[in-house]
Amino acid sequence: MNVMTPMALTWSDTDRPGPATHLLLGIGCNKDRLRRLIENVMRDERLLSLSERSESFDKLVLATDKASGCRLRLHRFDTQFVDTPHNHRYSFWSLLLSGKYLHTIYGPGRDALRLPRGRLPVSSYAAFHAVGAVYGLHHSIVHTVTDVAPGTYSLMLRGPKAKIKDDLYKVDANGEPVAPEVPRPLTPADIQAILSELSTLGVV
Repeated sequence: MNVMTPMALTWSDTDRPGPATHLLLGIGCNKDRLRRLIENVMRDERLLSLSERSESFDKLVLATDKASGCRLRLHRFDTQFVDTPHNHRYSFWSLLLSGKYLHTIYGPGRDALRLPRGRLPVSSYAAFHAVGAVYGLHHSIVHTVTDVAPGTYSLMLRGPKAKIKDDLYKVDANGEPVAPEVPRPLTPADIQAILSELSTLGVV
């Protein structure tokens, strides 16, 4: 099931809406279509193998496009989700399906993370994103997601990898190392529980 092939997606400009935002809204606003995509992950061994659960975050890969390197993902955020300033290997667009979180931007590239030990970067922008919010982020931009509300889900369309690895601020405000969460594969039972919660939230 490939929902991205018919669309000409470009990733050089994540400031203005385009085909990526239309795709996200077309799926996120169609409960039956979103449910079918999630149910398909339980039957597709390849998509299931790409989907992961950590202590406070779930990532379901709903579709991939080998030609472009794009992926459509569903994210579930726990209220205990802990984030440190980082950027990504890819640019992306995101749509909030339920809940809300505080999105903070620190600036582009490693310069935002070149700080004395124990000091956090200075933010250039911070705002709560709630249901229906759509935004794009270039792979160079350092950001965090914090203050997550219960029942927060988002739909993400990520572009092709633009670099080998991301940049990550690896210590907290006290200068203590931040241990990364080790994910495990999601199971069909996990996904069924996610579907049940999404149904209760009115997302599917």
